[in-house]
Amino acid sequence: MTDKILVSTDLLRPLMWDGKLDYFHKIRLNKYRHFLQYPLSAAVNPPVEPLSPYNTDFNFNEFYKLCGLELKNELSWLEIYDLQDIPDAAVEYYKKYIDNSLVIYHEAPNIYKIIHNKLNIPYIDLNVHPVRFLDDNFWGIKTNSRQIFDKIKKYQTDEEMFYIYAGMHRAGFDLKPADIKPNSVLFAGQTNVDKSLYSSGKILSIYDFKDKIEEFGEKYNKVYYKPHPYNYDLDKILEFLKQYPFVEITNENIYKILSNDNLSKICAITSGSLYEAKYFGKEAVFLAPPYLHFDYSKDCPFSENTCLSIYDEFIYPHFWADVLQDVVSVKTPAKITLPPRANRIRAAFDDYWSATDLDPAIKLADKKYGPAFSQISHVNGLQWQEIEKLKYNLSKHIKSVKKFIRKYGSRMIICPGRFGISYKKAPKKTLYNNPHSLIIDTTILCNNCCSFCWRKNYPDYLEKINQKYSKNHTMDFKTYKKIVDDAVQYDSIRWFSLCGPMGDPMLNPNIEKFYEYANSKKHFKTIALNTNGLAADKHDIGGLLNNITEFSISVDSINPDTYGKIHGSGKYLTTVIENIKKLIACKKEHGALADIVVRFTENELNYGEFREFEKYFSELGVDRINYTKMHGFAGVHKNMRNNDNASRCQQLLGAVNFNFKGDMTTCCVNWKIEPAFGNIKNKTIKQMWNGHLMKKWLKNQLNTEPCKDCSGIGEHVQKQGLSIN
Repeated sequence: MTDKILVSTDLLRPLMWDGKLDYFHKIRLNKYRHFLQYPLSAAVNPPVEPLSPYNTDFNFNEFYKLCGLELKNELSWLEIYDLQDIPDAAVEYYKKYIDNSLVIYHEAPNIYKIIHNKLNIPYIDLNVHPVRFLDDNFWGIKTNSRQIFDKIKKYQTDEEMFYIYAGMHRAGFDLKPADIKPNSVLFAGQTNVDKSLYSSGKILSIYDFKDKIEEFGEKYNKVYYKPHPYNYDLDKILEFLKQYPFVEITNENIYKILSNDNLSKICAITSGSLYEAKYFGKEAVFLAPPYLHFDYSKDCPFSENTCLSIYDEFIYPHFWADVLQDVVSVKTPAKITLPPRANRIRAAFDDYWSATDLDPAIKLADKKYGPAFSQISHVNGLQWQEIEKLKYNLSKHIKSVKKFIRKYGSRMIICPGRFGISYKKAPKKTLYNNPHSLIIDTTILCNNCCSFCWRKNYPDYLEKINQKYSKNHTMDFKTYKKIVDDAVQYDSIRWFSLCGPMGDPMLNPNIEKFYEYANSKKHFKTIALNTNGLAADKHDIGGLLNNITEFSISVDSINPDTYGKIHGSGKYLTTVIENIKKLIACKKEHGALADIVVRFTENELNYGEFREFEKYFSELGVDRINYTKMHGFAGVHKNMRNNDNASRCQQLLGAVNFNFKGDMTTCCVNWKIEPAFGNIKNKTIKQMWNGHLMKKWLKNQLNTEPCKDCSGIGEHVQKQGLSIN
């Protein structure tokens, strides 16, 4: 018999908090302790206590040292999670905290389980069950005690219940089905770091499964990718997926997608959705070994790795008195049951996720307030994840949401906090429609003559421009500085690039100084450089890589003949590739954070060359390969003109554009320079962006230059899941 019951969690996983390493599960520990305190205390005679750094002298730094490891950062956890050869000193250190106890963990690391088995000390491990479309969340329970296992398994829920619930959800979604193409496959995204993604000392990610994505692209009509709203590396993942033209991003509810008959299969690394798929009649493909094993039989054989599915019995003292009677002295509590209520556990732990849309109360609220959320998302340019996070908390915040919409509407910005949602007023300095990007074209000089460019297609105009601006062909730093200083006053502008339609930014002799100044503002989330790469070796690339986040080179082919047809000369290719190699080597040497990106814009000249291109640069070691299709813009390739796409172009109200003279222009493809809405030398960005000249032009933009002959950069390419220049 044990002397006490301990409630704990993974105390070895660190979190960077206010610049210091702290315990990742510090909040979760108290949540589960408070939840279990009464049911356990009413069921057993020994005391029920937390096992934490806050009521003991347990120190994760000390434990790491005893294991011969150093706790350096948040990822140090991967080195210790399932450490097999645990030094005796580390085992003894942990033993003094768990000796003569039964420990109930929430998602214990494997190293704890190994220590428990070495010491013959029983544990129970509670795991949030991956089937989450019932009326409430529940647990999958594992244990190393055969006596406890045999008692728990008789409480297992009947798996038939899952099929019944799935059928009801499918019927509900028939009223408004997801837009899924026939013969499609879904790739379900996951968080960026989670124990379910752990394998052989590393966290798996989508980047580990490029071959599988390509296989799906060949076999299925459409591959949908559903991002996980709490993946904080999502921008990089979406950028990575743009190289696959067959991939489409979907933000539909996961159960709505699973309910659609056009979906043939769902795949993921180890997502809980894979466990749910079969109840919706869908095949599931685990790209990594499943992290949980279930056996729903009430006479299943004992295994420490088997999860037993207990729906709601664990909230009652009589459950714990029964299952623990062979290992601890128990009481005889009254057998009580609470009135039925949906979302009891979800509400207690604030774990709604995709189940939110299944809750009738949420459906009613979403029906009433959904349009307002959509408006806020559109006006502020918010990503869909932040709206989803707010909706997850909708059941708790109906009153505050109603007040929020009524009082502020589109004048609010939503700020996801670490453990919830907070709201704050937008800064006083705002621009109409809150543009997200600043693009400055600093020079008219270029060292290529590309087949798809205006320079090739309008030689008379090029000659005229070169003559007119022969002495002032590049923006002076004073003008540039004034633009940047003004732009950083606006909170919405977070993307920055020195790339436009007139020339290549690397022919600006002061390009390093320009980027260094932009980076010094500590304002822009993304600082991009897009070039043909031919003049990269003429600059301090180490300095550039330390002042930008993305160094992007348009290459388009590794075949010298094809490259020459596209860029003007096949001889350039050798220099460009050598420059890319130098960039990769320089990044490694200096530890720069900028991504090295190569771009492939498919056209009639390089059609069918992308696979060879991708293989070459993957082996070379670039960070990303971006695939796009050629689009017609501003009078070039008029056959690609599309009124519908042009009318939804994301440039017009999403990006603040300046040409090399300091004029605010329409967009980054406006090589004709006009119209212009003013100059930064005598007007502010706000005066021009909100001014009457721009508003007047917007009213009739589709029938005027440069829009009337443009396919609408932004919407056209992004609709296909591709990148934009």
